[in-house]
Amino acid sequence: MRSQEEADDQQTAEVLEQLAPLIPAENLQKAELILAQISQTTTRHSGPLPPARELADYKAIDESFAERIMQMAEREQAARHAIPNDLMKREYALKSRGQHTRWRLPSSSCSSPDTWPILATPPWLARSR
Repeated sequence: MRSQEEADDQQTAEVLEQLAPLIPAENLQKAELILAQISQTTTRHSGPLPPARELADYKAIDESFAERIMQMAEREQAARHAIPNDLMKREYALKSRGQHTRWRLPSSSCSSPDTWPILATPPWLARSR
């Protein structure tokens, strides 16, 4: 990060040298402050991995940091891809369970034992009676 700040300071100094003949001497220091404020940039980032420069800075701190960050991003991506598959499996399981139990459910809510065989019988068998 230090090298980026030094590069920004160097760029500000170069621009100030070019503007110096156009700016009165008494306003030169004020112009330098204004130019420094203008040259400051804000960067935004979105995603599991930091920008390459920051990743290199992490690696400079500890050799394993960059690799660990990459592994973390890979695990996160795998987890995100697994969510739709897991939801589809659960939905299929619920639907298939419903197919097997739908004829038994009405019988549990009836109080009369005489109605149990009628409600528990599938429609294609009830028609043949």
